[in-house]
Amino acid sequence: MHLRAAVILFAIAAMLSPSQASAQERNEPRMEGRNAIVAMKLQKAEGIEDELLAAETYREALEDIYEAIERDQSNPTGYLHLGVARLGLGEYLAADSAFDQAEALYPDYFDEEGGTGVFRETGWIDAYNEGIVALDVKDNDTALEYFALANAIFDRRPEGYLNLGATYANTGQWDASIEAWKDAIAVIDSPDSKPQDEESRLLWMNEHRPMALMNLAQILGSADRAEEAVTIYQEILAEDPDNDRARSGLAIALGQSGQAEGALTIYDEILESDDASALDYFNAGVTLYGAEAYERATTAFEKVLARAPMYRDALQNLVQTLALGEHYEA
Repeated sequence: MHLRAAVILFAIAAMLSPSQASAQERNEPRMEGRNAIVAMKLQKAEGIEDELLAAETYREALEDIYEAIERDQSNPTGYLHLGVARLGLGEYLAADSAFDQAEALYPDYFDEEGGTGVFRETGWIDAYNEGIVALDVKDNDTALEYFALANAIFDRRPEGYLNLGATYANTGQWDASIEAWKDAIAVIDSPDSKPQDEESRLLWMNEHRPMALMNLAQILGSADRAEEAVTIYQEILAEDPDNDRARSGLAIALGQSGQAEGALTIYDEILESDDASALDYFNAGVTLYGAEAYERATTAFEKVLARAPMYRDALQNLVQTLALGEHYEA
């Protein structure tokens, strides 16, 4: 049996043209013999709307795929087909492994038309959408699983990481959330990222990246990693000097990290402005009160109440601050 197979393979090799033989030496994708049959079966499976019937067709194709791989393990096409079939069956990690093998044999496969990159992104879309569906029904565990699978198979789009960061934060998993926000920023900044078009690229840069940075800074603060939060807030302000939320967040992070003077300087800047939010003025008042700077704290709480007259905590703090400053009549 083995001898017969060897003879058949030899006969096929003997019929290869010089260009085909050269492609084989370079492990370039080759659509010949069993792989051509597999391609037709996969195309048929993709066109079947009935999920059970489609899955059965993908499983049938697997038999031919493994036979093609056994006949020619140097042909990356077999592993591409294996990944496509696994995607069709919803087996994302197995698909990722198959695509890895195809790319190991032929590194250019990812970027070629009809290569692994196209199918990886298709798998990413499917897994990402499953995660969104899970989020809609508040099934956070399933959502986290699918977003992680999406990123495993295709890591050149940030949306999966963004949703991981938010979902981990909503479930109190600070460290995991921090890593997800960092990954999202890294993908956006990477020259290898794959936005669909220029509009998508601008959306990533102008909306997703600033949002990811702000969330990262806030979660770092919640995770008692204030010094790291200071660095992120400073980065945000370097790009957007008029960002009042980042300025207020920086002041809080400076205070948390023991840099009280820096925090007070920022709060003084906030007090000098008339367009900060009530919360910014409130945080300034609390910090200045703690530093026994009662006159400035009074100004801060008064600015809070000018914007939110029914803010009870601010009114109570103002009363206490005025008393400590011996402004009893006020």
